[in-house]
Amino acid sequence: MRPIEEILKTRYQAGSMANFYRIVPDQATEQTELQKSLRDFIRKFLSTIGELEKSPYSVNHPDVLYIKSSQGKAYTNQKREDDLDEDNNFEEFFTFMEYSPYSWKRRFVIIEDAHLIPENLSNKLLKLLEDPPTTSSIFFLDPFKGHYLATIQSRWIKLTVKASTVSKNEGLKKPVEIIKAKLEAKSPELYSALSSYIKGPESSYVLYNAIGKNLKTQELLVEALIEGVRNSKQSFQEKQEFLHELNWYQKSKAYNNPASERIMSLINASISAFI
Repeated sequence: MRPIEEILKTRYQAGSMANFYRIVPDQATEQTELQKSLRDFIRKFLSTIGELEKSPYSVNHPDVLYIKSSQGKAYTNQKREDDLDEDNNFEEFFTFMEYSPYSWKRRFVIIEDAHLIPENLSNKLLKLLEDPPTTSSIFFLDPFKGHYLATIQSRWIKLTVKASTVSKNEGLKKPVEIIKAKLEAKSPELYSALSSYIKGPESSYVLYNAIGKNLKTQELLVEALIEGVRNSKQSFQEKQEFLHELNWYQKSKAYNNPASERIMSLINASISAFI
């Protein structure tokens, strides 16, 4: 069987590529570098078209827009005043789609962690997909196989790529090591409280207070939890439950729920990863 990237190259050369693809891995285990597999696949395909500037997480070319989430945050259509990160801003996507190709035959938009696209943004994206530019292709990189609007699903072509694997002792840090590396130096009080909570829930009050109201501390904790779960031996079902809580954590910001309460639900959904 021909590799998928070669089939896509043939379609590119013939001018018959689809406007919308969803890329998923063929497996989901603790030994699989899901995100890296999808990044490597898309880079390999685009490299068959032309030269790319090397970047560890993206591909750089005037006809390529690479959108990625920062710290597991949901994507937004415009930058919020309280958001310190530019990566989650989807505004550039719609501007990019208005222009014709610069030097290639098509323009490509790569959206990493597509499961973090919220429903309101999906509705706006749907309007574009109903009448897409004829010389553009969108790729959803979907390592965790998220849930999407049925109207979105009906418009994509799903491609399943082989996920790269690593040995049990290579490439994957233990979740507890990740927590320590992320938190111990920057927030020793939070690290201590979380470590105690993992050992026994009777220390929940201490952890609740340690989370506090500091936005940077909260985002640091969420980032550590996400990376820990990604590298954990949790089952696929457990990781899906964590993803559900992560999406709720982002959505519930609009309701002004206390951050400590929202993050505690996220911690409880991830705690088996650190035991």
